[in-house]
Amino acid sequence: MQIFFPNRPGTPIRIPPPLLLSVLYLALILIGAVVLSLPISVTTPTTFSDALFTATSAVTVTGLSVVDTGTNFTLFGQAAILIMIQLGGLGLMTFAALVLSVLGLPIGLSHHTYLREDLSQTSLDRLVGLVKTILRV
Repeated sequence: MQIFFPNRPGTPIRIPPPLLLSVLYLALILIGAVVLSLPISVTTPTTFSDALFTATSAVTVTGLSVVDTGTNFTLFGQAAILIMIQLGGLGLMTFAALVLSVLGLPIGLSHHTYLREDLSQTSLDRLVGLVKTILRV
């Protein structure tokens, strides 16, 4: 992935896959915490730290919660938690590969590198087969 900075026109910066994945997971956790803090997501007011803990637990598929999910969160909030669990469990790059394949776009070598990091694989040989197996299940 290349990012162009406005103060250096035309100068791309390569972001290492582990850094990009960390930033994406952090962004998903923060967005999830904000969504869980919304009044539409909860039946009783909750603190941002409780929402942040719940979002972190959902994205990392830990399963811990400081509040009762069934009574404290509305159907919307529970759906948000479910989506975070799915995205965290599948892996963000696996989900991105699914979206690219549904749209009919090719998965390039740079995408393979990010997928390899996200799925903790050492080689690219069996990567596509592994992603297809994950998405079939």
